[in-house]
Amino acid sequence: MRRAGFSLLEVLLAVALLGAVLSALYGAFFSVQKALSRERDTLLAVQEAQRALDVLQRELEALTEGLSLLDKGTHRPASELSFKGLSPQGLSECLLTYRAEEGPDGALRLVKTLQDLRGQVRQAVLAEALEAFLVEAWHDGRGVRAWKSSTAPERLRASITLRDGTVLQVLAQPRIGRPL
Repeated sequence: MRRAGFSLLEVLLAVALLGAVLSALYGAFFSVQKALSRERDTLLAVQEAQRALDVLQRELEALTEGLSLLDKGTHRPASELSFKGLSPQGLSECLLTYRAEEGPDGALRLVKTLQDLRGQVRQAVLAEALEAFLVEAWHDGRGVRAWKSSTAPERLRASITLRDGTVLQVLAQPRIGRPL
């Protein structure tokens, strides 16, 4: 007479099949988690770079005097930009500098330095994990990567390239000496 139930072999086979299915689901779950994490990091990098470019565009359009633009890149575009503009509080003039510098991980980061009339210096990292930061001045219909003059160029184009190849750009037209 046979009793109802499963034999040891049937139970072992069911456990082995369950283990294989759970292992596949486990791998797929963590693969999706890793992809979502990478996507989130990319989105944050794009937002950070866009915010930095927006600030730079506003400040370039409101520059008050002179502009110095240097191409500091050796093996990748890395501009340095200095100009006089209004302080973030808008009460006084200050010297603003934007430059790309290499971080500890080898990636570029965009650093903004603000020096007020009293000589106080404040520095902030605006964007990290960059591949390139490039500013081009446009004057008489052609673009240049170096500019040093008390007059502002007709327009400036600032570009940030992220490590994944995403390129963000803004155009700024300094208003100094031009009718509004």
